[in-house]
Amino acid sequence: MRRRPSILPLTALLLFGAVCASTFALSEVSSAAAQDAPLDDARVASVRQRLVGAADRAEAEGLPRAWIDAKVREGLAKRVPAARIAAAVEQLASRMHDAATVARNVPARGRTEVARAVLDALAVGAQLEPLTELVREVARRSDSTSVDVQHAVSAVAELGERGFEPGLATRSALEAWRNGGRGALRSLTALARTIPREQARARGAELTRAAESARSEQRGRSEQRGRSEQRGLSDDNGRGRPIDRGGPPRDDAFNQGSARGRGRALGRTGD
Repeated sequence: MRRRPSILPLTALLLFGAVCASTFALSEVSSAAAQDAPLDDARVASVRQRLVGAADRAEAEGLPRAWIDAKVREGLAKRVPAARIAAAVEQLASRMHDAATVARNVPARGRTEVARAVLDALAVGAQLEPLTELVREVARRSDSTSVDVQHAVSAVAELGERGFEPGLATRSALEAWRNGGRGALRSLTALARTIPREQARARGAELTRAAESARSEQRGRSEQRGRSEQRGLSDDNGRGRPIDRGGPPRDDAFNQGSARGRGRALGRTGD
């Protein structure tokens, strides 16, 4: 007599599939909750009071609460323990306080952008006092205060990212600004990109020379532009391109450096 096949294995398989689907659905719900309101995620319930306190302090400083949310969200995505997430958030909140203090040296309209740039610079090791001196100097001599301050501080962040000693990076940015403004800062960072990381001992001297070159290049361009304007000609050797009479730079390399700095200031949970 032929035996009828048992349905038990099939039933077990179906039950296993249902359990897996349920687990996946719960995981998706948890992930969605972390994206929408990371401070309310169950995985950080034990430290929620610390996280909310940090977010409240950020808002009190006039800075976006979303910066705190982003830090928590990234920690959750990386499965970092709640206690470490809270420690990283509190460190970020402390830096945000310092950044907000420095940003008060510029008009209110641009303070958030300047504070973000200061966070980038602090994340690479720049010190608060030299950064404050840089911000005040640029603000004192700029016609476009917030934009120029953001560019100057972002230059420090980029130089620090490229392995230059943060104090030297800040001094070089300040010197370049004093001698040539925004154009000299662009030249400084462009020249710094050509210095190999392998030249560890000579990098400081190379950066100092880069600052001097940026100053000379900017002065040379200004003199050439002045002569061209007197003759009623365009710059770039008279090839028809209009004279640059100011305004934001066309090749904004500072945004690239700033983005990388934000990766450190806001995107790394254990920094």
